[in-house]
Amino acid sequence: MLNPILSPFGQALPKSLEEARALMQRRLSLPPGPERDRLFALEKAFFEKTFDAPAEPPRQGGPKRRTPATPRSRENRTPPAPQGKAPATKKDKRDFDSIAFRQDLMDLARQYARTGGHQNMSLALDGIQIGLNLLDRHGDQWFDSDGKIPKPKKPGSNPPSATPPLKVDGVIGPKTTLVGQKLTATHGRGKLKEAAALGQFQRLADLSDGNIKNLKRQTTTLLGPMFRSKNALFPDNPRRTPTVEGIALQSSLNDVVSSSLPSSGIAPLKEDGLIGPKTQKTFNDVVSTVGSNPLIDRLGANLGFFSDLF
Repeated sequence: MLNPILSPFGQALPKSLEEARALMQRRLSLPPGPERDRLFALEKAFFEKTFDAPAEPPRQGGPKRRTPATPRSRENRTPPAPQGKAPATKKDKRDFDSIAFRQDLMDLARQYARTGGHQNMSLALDGIQIGLNLLDRHGDQWFDSDGKIPKPKKPGSNPPSATPPLKVDGVIGPKTTLVGQKLTATHGRGKLKEAAALGQFQRLADLSDGNIKNLKRQTTTLLGPMFRSKNALFPDNPRRTPTVEGIALQSSLNDVVSSSLPSSGIAPLKEDGLIGPKTQKTFNDVVSTVGSNPLIDRLGANLGFFSDLF
């Protein structure tokens, strides 16, 4: 008899996507608390185990190349954290230099303008601003760099951010730069990249106005890099290879339909991680009916970027 795959917590993980979905439904039916956090940890561990990109095969033949030792720099000499306290977070000097940080935001937008399907620098900059607004809105629910789950909040105890939302105008001016610096100092560059990817996807959904074309490629291009390396971004057999962003999108669409469009007649999607014509049609139906906000909120939670306790 095979031993079950265990999570880091020593508990058996779901054996299939169907079991993972059932676990998700059970978690969402529970009130905030330790049991809900435990189920989410099992769910997250399952997706990480199932969809992690395989390691590159070792080189065949030839002499082994010695990997040069990496010299220790001052930035690497982080003192051990005292027991019971979290380790100190490394800060990038560019985070405190407004000119350099603005250039980094421009470079990030330029990357999406080339590969994200916008074909327009201004639209990519819009996505950066939308992402900053998302990070600000869900800031206290965003997981930290160690994947630590936020503490459960009582209903109504999550006041809106005191920072007014950025105007989405495609201009990275002093206000956008300052808000980005503050959010990055609080959450780190990794969370900034997650928010930017989600912002680009929302911008794409808004532009589509319920008539998106080639949803599969757009989803993989914008969200896939959060989970796989560039070389493994597009599977060799995309029609039969599920992706973590694919199942998160299908799950989010089903969640929005069941909560906001229960009498719409939209059939539930099969959550197999394969984005095809049915998923694309449901996406267009949802966005054209209720807009992109409910979908993006659910998608961010189902991707594991932030907690669904909001």
